[in-house]
Amino acid sequence: MPSNWAPIRCRRMPARCGGIVPASCTATPTRCTCWPATFGGRAAEPLHDFQRETIRAAFGCHVAEEYGCRDGGLAAFECPEGGMHTFAEGSYLEIKDPDADGRGEIVLTCLDSLAFPTIRYRTGDIGRLDPTPCACGRSLPKIKAVEGRLLDFLVTAHGRVLHPTSVMHILREIPVVRESRVVQEELGRIVVHLVPVRPMTRVELDDLQGKFRILFGAEMRVELVEGRALPPVPSGKFRPVESRIGRDVVEQLLSARS
Repeated sequence: MPSNWAPIRCRRMPARCGGIVPASCTATPTRCTCWPATFGGRAAEPLHDFQRETIRAAFGCHVAEEYGCRDGGLAAFECPEGGMHTFAEGSYLEIKDPDADGRGEIVLTCLDSLAFPTIRYRTGDIGRLDPTPCACGRSLPKIKAVEGRLLDFLVTAHGRVLHPTSVMHILREIPVVRESRVVQEELGRIVVHLVPVRPMTRVELDDLQGKFRILFGAEMRVELVEGRALPPVPSGKFRPVESRIGRDVVEQLLSARS
């Protein structure tokens, strides 16, 4: 480092959490001493609990979540008490066609865009409103944690809708799997891309197949594909779970639960 450079303490580090801790990573966090951040933020990808803990342990900082989209702007932020408050002064957040639990697609109306109004923009994200008061004292409306993209939800052969974390929990319990990505190619077929720390044994593969059959049913065809790296995603965002069966199919099944 040049002698005329002065150390700067980073106060805020916005980043895609998957760029720091992949959603499929099972590595033990290592404390970072060269970047003493006091606040960590995330953007572009859901923040899972284990990622939050890993980032907090590695950087020694508070980790807060922000929610928004390119066309709808920044829509919500996490306060120190853990509440996800919406920016009600500049945007209006609604839940489209909520089910019995209040879960549905998030739609945004931007109140600050004078050049190009954005009215009831469909984000493709699934979430719920949170009517409970917040301990921080703010009266801004709240939402519960964004549960994922509409196209991240998986469907069994019998039409049961599964949250993407249901398969992530299975894979995180297998130490030999360093990274993974689950893609539902068809209603009755799922491809699981695996990056193991070593070649998996037949017993380990059969055990993994069995766990997926318990979750999805015996009718689901599960293909396990081992590789040295996960296939790239055109958007650049890491998607540990992806459904390609069609948005309309998932929407219809979610609506049927309401």
